[in-house]
Amino acid sequence: MRTPMLMFIRKNPNKLSKLIMKKILLSDSFIYGKILYR
Repeated sequence: MRTPMLMFIRKNPNKLSKLIMKKILLSDSFIYGKILYR
């Protein structure tokens, strides 16, 4: 899911894609936090 999203962002560099990128980074850090605190 991550790779096509990054390709989509590269093809459409706008505010919407930047928001999607932020959501991906937030979800990633959230998952890493869960792993660390378990």
